[in-house]
Amino acid sequence: MFELRYITPREADVALMELGLKAVKSFPDSRTKSLIVSGQKEAVERIVKLIHILDAPPAPTPRPADVAIRVVWLVDKSLAIDDTAPVPGDLVSAFATLRKKIEIGELRTATQMIVNVNPADSSRFDVSGTAHLKQSFNLRLSGSMTQTVTDENRLRLQFSATSETRKESQHPICSLDTTCSALVPGNPVIVGMTTVDSQPSVFVIELLPK
Repeated sequence: MFELRYITPREADVALMELGLKAVKSFPDSRTKSLIVSGQKEAVERIVKLIHILDAPPAPTPRPADVAIRVVWLVDKSLAIDDTAPVPGDLVSAFATLRKKIEIGELRTATQMIVNVNPADSSRFDVSGTAHLKQSFNLRLSGSMTQTVTDENRLRLQFSATSETRKESQHPICSLDTTCSALVPGNPVIVGMTTVDSQPSVFVIELLPK
């Protein structure tokens, strides 16, 4: 009698029939989750080896690696201070193309934020930070990343910037709420434009290469 842990008695019985052992009789007992076998010694020894191979735990599914998401918030130069960083070098060409399509002035980097998530867990993230321009902003970045059945990463992103000096206002001076998919690691994507004090600001997201 073979007490089975990972396969059903019926599955074990079918596997024995596929061996074509004529000198063996088998009976699957679903009540005790066992396979009862009788036959010649050599045949039974072959069955012992087969059951040992079949009745094994399934191989663990490899866990996808964490994904690093980069979020860049760019604002008009008029909002920046002297030491505010310029547009990151790898984004310059993308904004040269954008300027050809719409009228937009020189930009500066208000902040860059990086979060790590695991798409297999439908991971949520919620981080905070600050941006120091001509006025200081409290930042909040939240969202989630999920993996579709086609292994495509889908990102929901929410961003808000609230002025530290305008505490009487409960509403963010700048906010973004967007969902995007088909993100390719190493390919920055401009996902939205808003205004801060009537001046343009732009958001860029990127999946960082592993």
